[in-house]
Amino acid sequence: MQILKRSLIAVFVAGIVVLSSCKKESSADDEPSGEDSSAVADKIKDTVLAYSQDIYLWFDQIPSTFKPRTYADPDKIMTAIRQYSTEPGFTKPVDRWSFAMKQAEWDDVSSGVSGDFGVNVFFRAEGDLRVRYVEKESPAGKAGIRRGWRITKLNGSSTITTANSDAIVDAVYYSDNTSFEFQKPDGSTVPVTLAAVSYKQNPIFLDTVYTAGSNKVGYLVFNSFLGDTMQIYNDFQRIFSKFTTGEVKDVVVDLRYKIIR
Repeated sequence: MQILKRSLIAVFVAGIVVLSSCKKESSADDEPSGEDSSAVADKIKDTVLAYSQDIYLWFDQIPSTFKPRTYADPDKIMTAIRQYSTEPGFTKPVDRWSFAMKQAEWDDVSSGVSGDFGVNVFFRAEGDLRVRYVEKESPAGKAGIRRGWRITKLNGSSTITTANSDAIVDAVYYSDNTSFEFQKPDGSTVPVTLAAVSYKQNPIFLDTVYTAGSNKVGYLVFNSFLGDTMQIYNDFQRIFSKFTTGEVKDVVVDLRYKIIR
């Protein structure tokens, strides 16, 4: 229980690092006169470390030899710092959640704006990589990709195994451009090349009414607490009005895919 509390605190701390350390450099207008972009980037990286050394839960375990400027961005720095969250009785670092990003990036995330392919994947079995869900307004959604499709190739490679998970994560979640080959439920294959763009996320993936015997069951897939709060409010009003009209007696709220970050 104590470790859980400490890990949750680490998430909160990382958020402070993000919003406090990078706010001053979040726009070009705030950049010091006469300094180039690389100098500003280095100052941001130094500040991420400085705040971590001050308020990160395991601050006293970060070595003095840690070099933040060797990492590409604030989030890579925070990810690297996680390795120092060691606790007696645990063989691996306990912090798996802390992250960092610039103020402008956080503003986009918190308002539901994403900049990726809009596809989430999972291994159904070893070697069987499937689409878990697709954001409707994303490149994947507009390309017609559907939940349950199998991914048979990534950038021409058919090495789709858990042993190659790092490369798969990079290709699916962090690449600006990736070539996919999908296998549909009917066995046919389709090649799709996706380019990451910004799009508006839809926190509510699905709402419908099912009949279970003589009962009506409302089913709602809620994916994220981030986004346009007014839109979310209006969507809930619409959905529960539909449930009322449909004489729904029981409601299932599916939070399996909920994004907390």
